[in-house]
Amino acid sequence: MDLLVDSGNSRLKWAYSENGQLSGHGSALRGAAIPEAAQQDWRQGPVPERVIAANVAGEAYARQLDQWVQAQWQRKVEYLQIDACQGGIEPAYAEPGRLGVDRWLALVAAHRISAADVAVIDAGTALTLDVVTATGRHEGGIIIPGLGLMMDALLQTSSGIQSGLQPPGGEAGGVLGSDTRSCIEKGALYAVTGGVEHTLNKFGTDMAVIICGGNATQVMAGLDRECSHISDLVLQGIRMIKGES
Repeated sequence: MDLLVDSGNSRLKWAYSENGQLSGHGSALRGAAIPEAAQQDWRQGPVPERVIAANVAGEAYARQLDQWVQAQWQRKVEYLQIDACQGGIEPAYAEPGRLGVDRWLALVAAHRISAADVAVIDAGTALTLDVVTATGRHEGGIIIPGLGLMMDALLQTSSGIQSGLQPPGGEAGGVLGSDTRSCIEKGALYAVTGGVEHTLNKFGTDMAVIICGGNATQVMAGLDRECSHISDLVLQGIRMIKGES
């Protein structure tokens, strides 16, 4: 059994992989240190044969994970790097190593799952949208601020808006907001989903759409087309790649 770890911008996600299946999924806000929830779960779980990780949280975080795994199980973390020879994906980037490994793994998984051209949306801290053809050619993508980043940017740079801000409440119904907070929330959602819809419309209506990430549910609700929500898409990509190693 292997422990697979997806160390993202905001969250740490993990699952155990055995016989081609994932189980024991977990997730926690990442913070500056390995979350206590993750440490507790890993201590109580099975001792993995391998620990395989996709890390976009930086070298310092990778060192922490290395040290924890070494101290707990005397294992070395195996960090995945983009390899155009694996996964059946031809990256659009001239320097494939500059494509985030999480984006690449999501594309690998989506390409295996869908027989058609597919758009992959990761609605996290940043929202990424990438398109991969049925033949495995990565057409490229877009990166825009996610819902939280978009709202934070507005709040941090506008004292006038902050002065009119109400405490958090329930989700506002209707098309438009009825107070400052709900107006910001609606505006951020429409800005994000509008950018996604505009991009998808360039490719017509026959393309499959797969979405993952912490804000996937909210973004899906704001889109006018059907999406498949696969929350562990990056972990699925790790499982697929590590099975080829």
